[in-house]
Amino acid sequence: MKYTFVRQVTAGFRYTCGGKSTVGRATGWTTDGTGVLDCSTALKGAKAGEPPLEAARLSCGPDSPLTTAKG
Repeated sequence: MKYTFVRQVTAGFRYTCGGKSTVGRATGWTTDGTGVLDCSTALKGAKAGEPPLEAARLSCGPDSPLTTAKG
């Protein structure tokens, strides 16, 4: 299974032009990493919430050796 993950960045801004100001919030993202995993092989050392483990949980199912391995 191949996966790609992104990081989201959100920031507030203020813009002034011609004496008028506006404020808002901008959200963007960037591709942060990719990987390839085998659903039948245990993933050692992964912590809950990390991209490889989350990708495995969503793609391989809850009973896969990839998602049931412990540290």
